[in-house]
Amino acid sequence: MLLGCGVLIIASPKTKKSTRLEDEGIGGYHSNRQAGVSKGKPRKRSGLGLPETTGNGLQGSRHSRSLQAVYTAEIGVYETTDNNDHPRIDEYLKSVGLGRGYAWCAAFVSWCFDRAGYPEPRNAWSPALFPMARRVGDPRPGDVFGIYYNNLRRIGHCGFVDGWGDTHCITVEGNTGPDGAVAGIGDPNTPVRAGPAKQGIYRKRRPVRQIHAVARWIP
Repeated sequence: MLLGCGVLIIASPKTKKSTRLEDEGIGGYHSNRQAGVSKGKPRKRSGLGLPETTGNGLQGSRHSRSLQAVYTAEIGVYETTDNNDHPRIDEYLKSVGLGRGYAWCAAFVSWCFDRAGYPEPRNAWSPALFPMARRVGDPRPGDVFGIYYNNLRRIGHCGFVDGWGDTHCITVEGNTGPDGAVAGIGDPNTPVRAGPAKQGIYRKRRPVRQIHAVARWIP
């Protein structure tokens, strides 16, 4: 099938390794050995006074609170065999028209909006979640963040903003590892597939400088 981005998806089952190397436009996963986080100076954002160790520093709208309840409830879903596989992850992928085995950060975001009763976004390709008309500079819980990959020249990973401060933000994101894990090359700034820990959905604390864009899809 073809996604709106023009990327061809082969429906036959694949191993995790072959899927992620061949379908690099889907979902946003790339090996930390291939991907690089943008090291450019981040654009200036307003300081919102978020305590640096908690995700409770911002107040969202009634709509964002309902979405927040959905994505928070998914924390702790982990891949069964490190092959993008788990019954719940299957649901995320199905919500964007994909079967088991594909990278799923954007699918998780899309599933959460669907579960909360919102018709969009629905896309497995992470850059599609950041149209210019949706981008904001005052992040709040329920907004979607994107991380830029230099080697791809595009956003390659996404998740939910759960809190925002002057230097760090709190996120809830899927297809990722926990805080503190690093890739084999020892880069502490790698955003996805970070080390040997179980891959899944985590609440994380990230430097604001890692965030390339924030999009708002609900009032």
